[in-house]
Amino acid sequence: MEAKAHLRYVRITPRKARLVLGLIRGKEVGEAISILRHTPRAASPIIEKLLNSAIANAEHNYNMNPEKLVISQAYANEGPTMKRIQPRAHGRAFPILKRTSHITLVVKEKEETEETKPAKTKRAKSETRKPEAAAAGPAKAEPAKTEPAEAQAPANAETAAGAEPAANTEATASAESSANAESAKDETAK
Repeated sequence: MEAKAHLRYVRITPRKARLVLGLIRGKEVGEAISILRHTPRAASPIIEKLLNSAIANAEHNYNMNPEKLVISQAYANEGPTMKRIQPRAHGRAFPILKRTSHITLVVKEKEETEETKPAKTKRAKSETRKPEAAAAGPAKAEPAKTEPAEAQAPANAETAAGAEPAANTEATASAESSANAESAKDETAK
């Protein structure tokens, strides 16, 4: 069951009201009242009065327990905007928008949640089945991959000095590919 309280045409902007409503949405009413009393915003006393009205509506109209109430919905919609003008220099007029709000609070009784229900105990996955790593046996260490000496050291003295190598690149590339093929054969044999 839900109880509502509406406040219409209140002279505060909806944006300012929404800032305060966001603080109390989903909270218990006792906690919400203490938050509103300690929030230094213009909308706080207005919303506190509205919350007290919603609590009274729930208690007297629907016979709800006020200690179990939770704010289920809290929103502020735009009301009509009063337009005024501010005279400025050289005969200009700047607009002043005096915004109004329609604020609504909905409270309902707190339902029994998962925290208050007794928790079911579940077995951990490690207890129900054996770990795959332990069933397979000890892990084998893979040998470290090393590149052949030709790939690590420069092909000749000219490349070490920074000059371009002369026709030695094909021999070096074929030596690297044969070394990689041999290391691949060694890994598959193990």
